Amino acid sequence: MPRCGENGMVKRVDGIFVPVVTPFDSENQSVGTEMLEYNIERLNHTDISGYMPLGSNGESFMMTDDECCRVIAAVKKVAAKEKLIFAGTGRESEYHTIEFTKRIAQYGVDAVFVLTPHYFPKQMGQDCLRSYYEQVAERSPVPILLYQAPAYAAGVSLETATVAQLAKHPNIIGMKGTASNTAGCYMEAMDNETSFSILAGTFGAFCENVRDGAAGGVLSCANYIPHRACELYNLVKAENCQADILYQKITGLINQTTGPLGVGGVKMAMNILGYQGGVTRRPLPYPKESQVRDARSIFMRGDLECR
Repeated sequence: MPRCGENGMVKRVDGIFVPVVTPFDSENQSVGTEMLEYNIERLNHTDISGYMPLGSNGESFMMTDDECCRVIAAVKKVAAKEKLIFAGTGRESEYHTIEFTKRIAQYGVDAVFVLTPHYFPKQMGQDCLRSYYEQVAERSPVPILLYQAPAYAAGVSLETATVAQLAKHPNIIGMKGTASNTAGCYMEAMDNETSFSILAGTFGAFCENVRDGAAGGVLSCANYIPHRACELYNLVKAENCQADILYQKITGLINQTTGPLGVGGVKMAMNILGYQGGVTRRPLPYPKESQVRDARSIFMRGDLECR
């Protein structure tokens, strides 16, 4: 579970975090705050450690700053007190990131996660990235997590040595990692920096990363099968042989349903399983009727007690 220091500031995080989707209305494409609140209220009753809105699953790159603030206000309004809220505030400039982080911090989030700037990828060397994160950390009113996601950042990536250096900053508490590097590589480079938490950002490498030292994960499937995501985490941590069996079952489910469809697939699964995913924001596609029908059939088989 989340760990805090004497002043209430988050010092370490572990467990399963939900990369919260942003439901959009099918008619006018507006942010569906009521749908979002409904989802959070349901997820409050699970063992997840917290929420991470305004990431890639949240389609934040397709939203205005004002809309992003509405999302955070909605999540904060209904989130259970014991659940942490980490908001995505990464912007392309150091200035905009700092100003937006300050704005979001006013809603009472526990921390923010910041994607690597990447519009000018060839200029984003390690010294540039290190300076960027240090400056954001110095001026942020709340702790920050690095967000390592080369697939969504024009290939820009933080090297292990850079992460190790940034981990020493008192206001940088962790990293969400979706790169090919395993948690073990980062942990070895950090020289026993135990207060720094790595969260695995992809399901495909989740078990491996937790076994290599990751404190938990940010898993898309936690939006629609949160109980199973938490169960998998607990089994892996306990070194229970049933972990690999459950992992293969969930992998099979994802590969047949949400995996090939991206964010739209996650929203589709939520809509099928009783949550309110809404639709994607165009031009991002939502699954076709035939795909929804096939996915519903797979989910309703009950192999993972999804109903």
